[in-house]
Amino acid sequence: METKEMNVKAIQEKAERLVEDCDYESAVKCYEEVLLKVKELSEADLAKVHSGMAEAYNEMGDYEQVIEHYKAVASAPNTALASKANCKLGHAYLQIKDYKSSISSYKAALELTKKLLGEGHKSIATLLTFIAMAYQEGEDLKNAAESYKEAIEIYKKQNVLEELGHEYYLLAKCYEEYGQSKEAKENLKLAEEVLIKAKGCNDNMVADCCQLFATVLINNEEYKEALEYLTRTMDIWLVTEFDDYEKIADTCVQKGYCNYKLGRYNLGINNYKLGLEQRRKISSVEDEWTAILYYGIAKCFYKKKGEMVDEWLLKAFTVMSDLKMKEPRILKLMKKVMPKKIDETVKANPS
Repeated sequence: METKEMNVKAIQEKAERLVEDCDYESAVKCYEEVLLKVKELSEADLAKVHSGMAEAYNEMGDYEQVIEHYKAVASAPNTALASKANCKLGHAYLQIKDYKSSISSYKAALELTKKLLGEGHKSIATLLTFIAMAYQEGEDLKNAAESYKEAIEIYKKQNVLEELGHEYYLLAKCYEEYGQSKEAKENLKLAEEVLIKAKGCNDNMVADCCQLFATVLINNEEYKEALEYLTRTMDIWLVTEFDDYEKIADTCVQKGYCNYKLGRYNLGINNYKLGLEQRRKISSVEDEWTAILYYGIAKCFYKKKGEMVDEWLLKAFTVMSDLKMKEPRILKLMKKVMPKKIDETVKANPS
C-alpha cells in the first residue's frame, strides 16, 4: 500500500508541475495513469485525481470533461470534498450556459457547506453570490436579487465591510442590468458608504460604484449628474494609478457622450480623444471601438459646425467599411455630411 501511495503522490506531483507549465494534455495522461495503475485509491486520492483532471480540462476549455470528473467527486462521503466539487460543477455548468444545472450544483454545495460550517459562515454568502450570478445570467431577476440579499444579511452579521460593500454593488449591477434604476441607485449609495468606511475614499471599488452610478444616470438622461460621478471615478483612478486602459477608455466615452448631450462639444471632443489614447495603449489595431470614438469626435464637430467633421467622419466610415460593421449612426451622419462618399463606396463595393 505504501508503494501505491508513493506512486500516486509522485505521478500527481508530476501532473501538477505539467499544469503549471500549461501542458494540460500531458497532465491528464498522468492522472489517467494513476487511475489505470492503482486499482484501490483512497477517497481522498481519488478525489484529488478527478479534481486534478477537471482543472486541467478546465484550462483546455473542455467543460464536458470538467463536469464528468467533478461529478465523480460531487457525491463523495467526505462532505468537504463533495461541497467543493459541487461548487466547481456550478462554475462549469455556468460556462456552458446550463443555468438550471449550475444553480442546482451551487445549491447542493450550499447545503453541504451549511452542515460543515453553519448557516452564517462567510462561505455561505459566497455560494449565495454564485447562485445569484447564475440566476442573473439566466435572466431571473427576482431570484438573483433574493440571493444577493441573503448574502448581504450574512455579511452584515459578520461585519465584514469590504465584502458587504461589494455585495451591494453586485445587487445594484443586477438591478441596473434589468433597468430598475431606483433600486440600483439605492444599493449603489449603500455600497459606496460601506466601501468608504472599509477602504477610504480613494479606492478602485469606490470608483466602480461611481462609474456604475453614472451609467444609471446616463440611462435616465441625467447627464450633468452623471458627469460628476464620472469625474470622481477618474479622480480616484488618478490617485490609485489605475491602469485598466479599457475601463478608462469606456469612462472617457461616457464623459464625451454626456458633454455632447449637454452641448459642451469642445469638452466632448477632448473626452473622445482621450478615449482614443487609452484604447491605443491596449492595441494599435483599429476596431469597432475606434470607429465609435472617431464618430463621437465627428458628431461633436458637426454640432459645433467645425471644419474637421469630414476628417473624423471619414476615419469612422473607413474603419466601419474595413471591418464590414453595420453602424447606422455613422451612416446617418455620412448621408448628411458626405453623401457622395457613400455613393462612391457603394459603386466600388456593390455587395
